[in-house]
Amino acid sequence: MNKRIDSAIFSISFKNGKANENRLPLGHVIATLQELDQMVKEVGRKIQRDRGVENPDGDFGIELLAGITGLAFRKGSVRTSAAITRDIENGIRAVSSVIGTTALVEKKDIASADEYGEPVFRRLARIIPMQEKDGTDLHLSLAKKQEVLDTAKFSARGIKVLRDLSTAEFE
Repeated sequence: MNKRIDSAIFSISFKNGKANENRLPLGHVIATLQELDQMVKEVGRKIQRDRGVENPDGDFGIELLAGITGLAFRKGSVRTSAAITRDIENGIRAVSSVIGTTALVEKKDIASADEYGEPVFRRLARIIPMQEKDGTDLHLSLAKKQEVLDTAKFSARGIKVLRDLSTAEFE
């Protein structure tokens, strides 16, 4: 197997609700993946800028991985994995930041979020209507050389935290 793919794997799982039936609306899956991609890119640009990258673009060459059967999605909930294939060190930092911020939301600890948290909050909020309609929880993990570095869940609890945050901002 390609060593580059073994180095950093970002896994995305939809659990509960319709995902328990091993099916989800295609538009919801694609939109969620696009929001996650944009979170990583926005956070990644900031990280690259902070680390002195000359032209920060937040593009870490994230590619969906096919399983043994050739499918990109697996049964047992709806889940997929993606490889970080470019600027791996900063890519790991960006994905880890997205996962860490998501975990803070779920733990109701948003005050602890760092300067990279805002794009994650904003884009998680865009995922809420799809999660509610499908009754799913979003699970994220990052592994390097088969060792899990970070995990997070975004469920009804995190949704309530973001809704409360939005309400507080407008009062």
